[in-house]
Amino acid sequence: MSDSIPSGIACPRCKGTDWKVEETRAYRNRLVRVRACKGCFLRVRTREVLEALNHGPKKPRTRQSCI
Repeated sequence: MSDSIPSGIACPRCKGTDWKVEETRAYRNRLVRVRACKGCFLRVRTREVLEALNHGPKKPRTRQSCI
């Protein structure tokens, strides 16, 4: 995944678009990154869905007989 915020999202405080990743945490199905604006050091959290965890459609369960 890219370390830049998509579409050049601007900082609400200084309107800058240059961000630095300070911390990364992985949860069950998403990645949370704490980013800091390089202009005014405002810290924001971004949530990203981890698509690699989606293994596709579920397969139908088959019945197994006990012998």
